[in-house]
Amino acid sequence: IAAPDPDFVGYEPGPQYIRDDRAKVLREEHAKLAAYVAVLEAKGHKAEALLVQGPTIETLIAEADKLKADVIVMGHHKHGWLYKFFNEETATETISKALVPVLIIPL
Repeated sequence: IAAPDPDFVGYEPGPQYIRDDRAKVLREEHAKLAAYVAVLEAKGHKAEALLVQGPTIETLIAEADKLKADVIVMGHHKHGWLYKFFNEETATETISKALVPVLIIPL
């Protein structure tokens, strides 16, 4: 799940160079996903990359439901107490809201 565009969350998208930079970041993220798929397929696993923009948890759960996923697999970064104080942890909130099992993999 990629963060939503600024205009999606009620902010002006800003100058063209900001929009170009955002598009570049999304292309890089999509390329990384394609590389992960290639590695999995080379090992004989069926895989598909899907990059969707939106609010992280809501979009993740909606996509899992739409795809009729049996499980959600997430990577987890460790954050310090200050980050945790100001931000809800994505993994914790996903576990509490998901209708399917969630597997957390430490990165």
